[in-house]
Amino acid sequence: MNRPLFIFIVGFVFVTGNAAFGQTDFAKKLAELMPGISDENIEKRSGPQNEWHKICLQAGAPEKDAERKAICSAMLVALKSSDNQVARLFLVRQFEKIGREECVDVIAEIMMSGRGDLRDAARRALTNNPTAKAGDALRAVLKSDVKDFGFAAQVINSLGYRGEAESVELIAPLMAALNKEVMEATAAALARIDHPKAIARVREGFESKFRPSDLGPYGTAYLSVAQRELRKGNRKVAAEMFKNLAAEKKLQNNPMRTAIALGRLQTCSFIGEQTELLVESALDHEDPLIRQVGSAFIRKLDAKQIDFLSHRTPKYSTRAKLAFIRGVKPTRQAVARPFVMLMGVDDGDEEVRLAALDAMSALADESSVQALVKVMNDGGAEGEAAARSLERTFAKGVDGRVGRMMTNMEDVGRRKRLMQILDRRRAVGQLNLILDQMAHADASVRDLAIQIANRLASAEDVETMIGHWSRITDRRQKDQIEKALVTICRRIPDAGKQTKPVLAVYQKSDDEMQTSMLPMMGRLGGNDVLSLVRKTIKDTDKGSARYDAAASALANWPDAQVTDDLIRVSTHPDRSVRIRSVRALARVVVLKDGRTDAERLASLKKTLEIAERDEERKLVIDRAKAIRQMETLRFVLPFVSKDSLQEQACRTVVELAHHRGLREPNQAEFDKALDQVMATTIDKNLIERAK
Repeated sequence: MNRPLFIFIVGFVFVTGNAAFGQTDFAKKLAELMPGISDENIEKRSGPQNEWHKICLQAGAPEKDAERKAICSAMLVALKSSDNQVARLFLVRQFEKIGREECVDVIAEIMMSGRGDLRDAARRALTNNPTAKAGDALRAVLKSDVKDFGFAAQVINSLGYRGEAESVELIAPLMAALNKEVMEATAAALARIDHPKAIARVREGFESKFRPSDLGPYGTAYLSVAQRELRKGNRKVAAEMFKNLAAEKKLQNNPMRTAIALGRLQTCSFIGEQTELLVESALDHEDPLIRQVGSAFIRKLDAKQIDFLSHRTPKYSTRAKLAFIRGVKPTRQAVARPFVMLMGVDDGDEEVRLAALDAMSALADESSVQALVKVMNDGGAEGEAAARSLERTFAKGVDGRVGRMMTNMEDVGRRKRLMQILDRRRAVGQLNLILDQMAHADASVRDLAIQIANRLASAEDVETMIGHWSRITDRRQKDQIEKALVTICRRIPDAGKQTKPVLAVYQKSDDEMQTSMLPMMGRLGGNDVLSLVRKTIKDTDKGSARYDAAASALANWPDAQVTDDLIRVSTHPDRSVRIRSVRALARVVVLKDGRTDAERLASLKKTLEIAERDEERKLVIDRAKAIRQMETLRFVLPFVSKDSLQEQACRTVVELAHHRGLREPNQAEFDKALDQVMATTIDKNLIERAK
């Protein structure tokens, strides 16, 4: 059989799975399942019930009405013949999904005579039955002398769910029922029925002079109708209804009060009222939830309306000002800016001032910078709030205005504060002004400029930074700039191009500048710089400043690439050059860079051989702890017995022992080494660590 035909047949069988059953077959299938469906044991009946439930669901498809009728017929027969309550409840629940007119009489009879879950299931089946006959059956309950008010309320809820106009005149009189449950159900049902008669009854009930003292159910129904009329576009009707709701004092503390307030604001203009005045009233309402509604509604106002409110803020109460500020902040409306700024500067209430200054983070523009800086300079909580707004506002021109004010600020503390604001704003467009601060007379200003450059500068700023570096005499700050230059160049994604900005400056510099740059370039590393340094060492006299600068570059190198170069330089006649080279070797030879541990340890041993002083030998022994091998332990252990080196050797042995993966496979050898350490060292803390 070819594949398309096979797929078609399988699909056809799946879609028409129940077509194989005739009415007799459904009845037969149900008869087979009934013993299991009726079982008192939940686990035993779950399988048969699920199987029949799936058959019912498949029959609920629109094109399977004949099967649905056959299944309903089979279930009706079973209902009439069975008195098992488990089975009857299960079968009635199936009619909720697939029942139509053919089942109404039987289900209605069960609803009227049943109790508890069975009666409720029957009511639900009729509620979801789309035929008019089902609605008539539900209404018949209310026409009868029903004594159970709870059940009556449930039937009323069902009629409200169905939304049939025929139910209105029947249930409307029950709005005056003495039973609260019935009254509440009636009000809710009428509110759900979208029909002029129902709407009229709801309005009549709420607006009547003979309303009950408890307006809650009436108000809820009235509000639901008002909201629906607003959604339907009947704005004037909705506006009148919301106005009536707002005027009712008994509803002021009701949970629906925020919905009433919002509806009032949304619709007041359709009955000739000024929206701004109602918003203003909400902003000053004693209820904080109403103030929130008014505050949030400001976002829906246009610039003219916000301008109207802004001009009136000087006369507002504190709570109204706070609500206005919260509402106007996200609008970013320029018309509110001067009034909010004025509150931030001059208002008599601290909470208002802080809120206004915080709102300026959204409202400020270039023209606001000077006022915010003045508040910031005055200090206190308001100063901090102003500074935060300057940091957060993204209005055009703010960076430039802050930068110009910073360069003109004579007070060092205030100048640094403006520099910090530019830093937090990541104002790279003002970086040249910040870099210029590296030439400031105050060391703390220079320090801050270097720190900001480290975070914000890019390759394009390297030349400017090197210019400032060359003019600074403070060795500590020169060192900071060198480290910042390394960080900046390392941000270049292409590793092969990271040295190019510095080399470009080097190439166009004079001899003196090139000589001074070499140690700094050594920090950066890279093949291009290494070639330059090697050539300088080869072509330059060992006693020259240029040679010494190249040797310093090797000593500053970031990795072990220059190990052999440093070993060669360590033979220099100048003792200071030799010491510097050995210390650099001790630093780099243990770094992981693709060499084996044995190769790294061999380089470290070579470094120890050429070390002239105990200071460098101690450094070598200390660096040995980075190579976690037993050969390292055996290399270090003999120095435990040498007086000048024993304390450093003891520390390295203990550090190696603290690595479980190295110690545990070699426990016996480590035990002997640690015993030797404890017998030698005078450091009590080290003895405790060695135990």
